[in-house]
Parts: sequence; structure tokens; C-alpha cells
Amino acid sequence: MHRVPVGVRRATVMGWDVLSWCLAFGLLVLLRYDLTLSDPQWLAALSYTGAAIVLTVVGGNVFHLYLGRSRVGSYSEASSLAFMTMAITALLGVAFLFV
Repeated sequence: MHRVPVGVRRATVMGWDVLSWCLAFGLLVLLRYDLTLSDPQWLAALSYTGAAIVLTVVGGNVFHLYLGRSRVGSYSEASSLAFMTMAITALLGVAFLFV
């Protein structure tokens, strides 16, 4: 059986996290705002999503979520990812509140 290289596995998990933020953005704008945002609102929403993606990738590497710290899909990984996502959301919420 052929094993998938470590770099490919890490990039796949990272890509899934990025895709999750993109899907969340798309669903929010479609379902909540019916795709009718003003230009400043589009800029803010895209900036928030971009910042969340960057912080997720950086946080995932810092906390070793992409480096095999825990098994993918395990309780440990899910709770670490949930904590990191809540921290990023709170941090960006406060930052965007003041900007």
C-alpha cells in the first residue's frame, strides 16, 4: 500500500480548514445578507475571512495541529481546533469592533 507523503497530508488538512472559512463566508453572505452587501461591507467581510484564514493557518502550525500533534478527527484535535477557532473569532471580533 502506498502512503501519502506527510507534506501532502498536512497541506490537505490545512486546505480543508481554509475551505471551511470560505464556505462559512459564502453561506453567511448568501443566507444572511442575500448577497446584497455594500462595498464597505464586502471589504470588511472579505478582510475578516482573509484574516481568519491566515490566523488559522498560523495557529495550526504554532499549536502543531498540522504537524501531527493529535490524530485527525480525534477528540483532542477537535477540541484544540474548536478552542483555536473561538480564540480567532473573539480576537478578530474585538479588532473589527474597534476598526
